Amino acid sequence: MTIESKIFEEAGLKIEKDRVLTYSELICPLNCKYCFAGDLNFNHKKDVAYLSERQLELMKRLPNEINLIMLGCDTEFLQHKARAIQILENLSNLGCDISVVTKLSISSNYLEKLSEIADKIKAKGNLFSLSISVPCTYSSPKWETGVPSPEKRIKTLE
Repeated sequence: MTIESKIFEEAGLKIEKDRVLTYSELICPLNCKYCFAGDLNFNHKKDVAYLSERQLELMKRLPNEINLIMLGCDTEFLQHKARAIQILENLSNLGCDISVVTKLSISSNYLEKLSEIADKIKAKGNLFSLSISVPCTYSSPKWETGVPSPEKRIKTLE
């Protein structure tokens, strides 16, 4: 590990080949039974930033080979919709692809905001990827107790 990559990792930015995975201390409110985030970080808190000021500054200095930013790898990134939009706006000018994975259903108004950000990212020659995980419909209530039903997530995808 280089000194530079150690600086990123200590700030909660894990560099893997051509991507950076972002980690926060933000507690995920969804309580999925299979969640691994607690094993990664024992310092989860409420009302902390998705990305700290330090992380945002480091994102501006990502190595040239990094072309993908994967947001919220230890939490539900869209749990605070306005904050998530702010982060996406801040990162949309970095010249990287951006990926967000969610389990939440999303309103059409919020999808419109995400679409506007996606257009900004696309104008820079990059991609914005929004993925919605959908588990088996019969086992979802057992494993994802605080999450919108698969049917609601499918409706979002439609």
